[in-house]
Amino acid sequence: VYLASDRELGGDVALKTLKPSLVADTRFLVRFRREVQLGRQVTHPNLCRVFDVGSDLWQGRPIAFFTMEYLPGDTLSQHLRHHG
Repeated sequence: VYLASDRELGGDVALKTLKPSLVADTRFLVRFRREVQLGRQVTHPNLCRVFDVGSDLWQGRPIAFFTMEYLPGDTLSQHLRHHG
């Protein structure tokens, strides 16, 4: 998951990608798309909203991705380091 800028609408988003080596495997693509579909159906204050799904080329290789609400704060590893 990466922090990215939404060039179309402005603002920060979280960008989750599927590893390029898995894009060719239709089982993983189906699972990835299902994750997006399920994420769009769930609304809860403790969950981020899913915005979009897409694909592109990165370093000449196909990638699949979806964008979701960016929630600023500590990473899980930082939180565990500070709070156990």
